[in-house]
Amino acid sequence: MSDAVASKAERAAAPMADAAQRERALDPRHSFIVQAPAGSGKTELLIQRFLVLLARVERPEEITAITFTRKAAAEMRKRIFEVLRLARNEPRPAAAHRARTWELGRAVLERSDALGWAIEEGASRLHVQTIDALCASLTRQMPVLARFGAQPESIDDATLLYLEAARETLALVEDDSEHAAPVARVLEHLDNDTRRAEALIADLLARRDQWMRLLHSTDSRAELEAILAATCREGIGRARALFPPGYALPGDDDLESWKSLVDAYITSSKPCGWRRKPSPAPEALVAREGLFEALCALRELPKPRYDDAQWEMLEAILETAALAAAQLKLVFAAHGEADFTEITQAALEALQTPEGPTDLLLALDYRIRHILVDEFQDTSYSQFELLRRLTSG
Repeated sequence: MSDAVASKAERAAAPMADAAQRERALDPRHSFIVQAPAGSGKTELLIQRFLVLLARVERPEEITAITFTRKAAAEMRKRIFEVLRLARNEPRPAAAHRARTWELGRAVLERSDALGWAIEEGASRLHVQTIDALCASLTRQMPVLARFGAQPESIDDATLLYLEAARETLALVEDDSEHAAPVARVLEHLDNDTRRAEALIADLLARRDQWMRLLHSTDSRAELEAILAATCREGIGRARALFPPGYALPGDDDLESWKSLVDAYITSSKPCGWRRKPSPAPEALVAREGLFEALCALRELPKPRYDDAQWEMLEAILETAALAAAQLKLVFAAHGEADFTEITQAALEALQTPEGPTDLLLALDYRIRHILVDEFQDTSYSQFELLRRLTSG
């Protein structure tokens, strides 16, 4: 064997630099969040943990793995079965991390043989699915609590249905009921441009996962202003951390003073840049990597509180959004279709009512002992809430 080939073989057999952290994440006694860049092997680590758990449970169905796309779910399932095939038919690999996966696969096969799972032939016993598929299965199990009649067809693109619901919402302006007032207020704000209003409402409906919870808030204004204030403090904190020592800077809650500071150092013309005259920005600031971008971002931040006129308008928008969401439910029912947000919301209702956990959640608590999530979407409130309910208690 040449020196080059030997060196390559030695590198393959050597443990990975973060082997200790990877091994720790396989400990079934604890829960973990794994954050790492693309291509670092997060999915392989998830598969390894799935195998660790599979070698310990009484039934494969006690483990649920959730992925973001159908392609990812199919790929994960395929890779698990490939590990089992190699563990059954091939010798232990030389590469350290592949050898570890092989060992975990052997342990699963021993468990399967001992308990008669026939795991290699039982693809349906491995619960690897998208979060949308999981939600659809929950609504099928509890159709009354999910408030569906017949199970609707899940559709990837509901744009036409959003537009239909938006048109029905705008038509409420002709009603004699109290629903007409907020819709009329929104239209007036948009100069009675119904085409623009329709497009904006449809876009709101497509992103309703991000705002639906505000409709149930006891104080939407306080909640929204708290979010604005937190966003402002975060931006100010980012800029403050990049300033050289010794600068007298405004407080974290004084956005207007920070904007005045930005104006002193950065031009307002587009594209903006460091001021050169009459007073050039100090070189100590110009040299600070990232400070320019942080200060430009500060300039774009909104005020942390609404004035009364702004809030009245926003209140009309929220009321119109609520009406549009109700119209969308009617449109979905009429077409026998629903988007994934609607199905996820229905799944949440099937799991828990205001009175507490449902029979379905209690049954799942008995059946599912481990939940693995690949590519958790931390911007999705519904996904976060679904996992919170599934793991509650």
